[in-house]
Amino acid sequence: MSNRKKAPFRRTKIVATIGPATGTPEVIADLIKAGMNIARLNLSHGTLDDHAEYIARVRSESDRAGIPVAILIDIPGPKYRSGPLSNPVVQLRKGEPITLTTKQVVGNSSLVSVNLPTFPDDVKPGDIILVDDGSLQLKCDTVKDTDVGCTVLVGGPLTAGRGIAVPGKTSSMPFMTGQLQAYIEFAVSQKPDFIALSFVSRAEDLIQVRDLIKKKNADLPLVAKIERGTAVKVFDAILAESDAVMVARGDLGVDIPLERLPLVQKEIIHKSNRAGKPVITATQMLESMINSPRPTRAEVSDVSNAIFDGTDAVMLSAETSIGKYPVQAVSMMAAVAVETEKDLPYDQWIAERDSWLSNQTEELISYNACLTARRLESAAIVAFTSSGSTAGRVSKYRPSTPILAISPNIDTCRRLILNWGVQAQQISTPETVDDLFSTAVDICKKINLAETGQNIIVTGGIPLGKAGTTNLLKVQEID
Repeated sequence: MSNRKKAPFRRTKIVATIGPATGTPEVIADLIKAGMNIARLNLSHGTLDDHAEYIARVRSESDRAGIPVAILIDIPGPKYRSGPLSNPVVQLRKGEPITLTTKQVVGNSSLVSVNLPTFPDDVKPGDIILVDDGSLQLKCDTVKDTDVGCTVLVGGPLTAGRGIAVPGKTSSMPFMTGQLQAYIEFAVSQKPDFIALSFVSRAEDLIQVRDLIKKKNADLPLVAKIERGTAVKVFDAILAESDAVMVARGDLGVDIPLERLPLVQKEIIHKSNRAGKPVITATQMLESMINSPRPTRAEVSDVSNAIFDGTDAVMLSAETSIGKYPVQAVSMMAAVAVETEKDLPYDQWIAERDSWLSNQTEELISYNACLTARRLESAAIVAFTSSGSTAGRVSKYRPSTPILAISPNIDTCRRLILNWGVQAQQISTPETVDDLFSTAVDICKKINLAETGQNIIVTGGIPLGKAGTTNLLKVQEID
């Protein structure tokens, strides 16, 4: 038996982006041990072959460690980016002219290509153009055919593939393009647990993608990345069509006034919580750890505050994909989450969520499972679930009690990895309700969630194995 100290239970999930800094089996294994729950593959960078190899390695190392890790494939949307450059880095200098062109050219400090052909249609003289999340700022002087003439207002280093945006304006490129279809085909072939869609502007974008996935005989949960002001305005409709949400603060903070970003983050998280849909908070959470072994105090506070807001998961991007300290970044994020969770207002949360209840059996059972577990100081809430909805509803009410989802469906188990407070185990479908209770007890003992003398709350549905029938709650003593 291993003498390794058991890691503290952590409810908030960690999404880590896999890239050149973390693509080897050895580093992936270290990320898993440090606390990575979901591996993100960002198709905006690297080749599809690279990502396919990373996915295979994550799955292999997850199996080797016996620790489940979900796969999230993040698909680029219609975002303007800078094209290839003659040098790895070129310097833009304040006051100097620069032309942004949709011609396919190799750029320099005075001429930079833009990847999408509609850019000149989406900008007019006088517009401020932000490059690389606003690190560089240009002013549009002229627009002619394929070229946009600008003056550099804020200079600095530019590399290829940096984002280009005009605040408050959206790309006139259609959401569904041939490139997007190719990325979706790749994603479907990899059988991920989630697909994240960039630059969603309306509910119809999600519907289009879901229809395409269904035509390929697949059914994959869709994460709507909220990174445009237009998406914020119609967020309720987008939320209704999504399976999960990401607050993508980088591009969102460029497209809306930066001072509004914290309030929008809180609003998106609150609405997602109320809908019972997982929400990821992303971008620059531990940005300084790209080059430093320790984060800033402000970054640690940012992660903690997102958890207090109610986020299901926090995400690392460049920190783990290209950073110098990827494993340390995951470890730090896990440590901040564990410490923050000690002081979350669980009693306040469950009292407030009473007003969220509808007169549906599934909701009432899930809520009362959390309330009962809190009052009885139960060791765990065990949710038997086929589709994942039972465990998702329990997670929605944010109990301090650990949630164990047990399901005969391995896809359900992996998808529940994203839900706050949930750990999942695959089981065979119990033949009787008594079998369900004994299975719940056995697993809780096996994974050290409960011991003799404690009790657990078991919730599920009768008939067993039928989705959407949560109608059972039992207090089960551990003998």
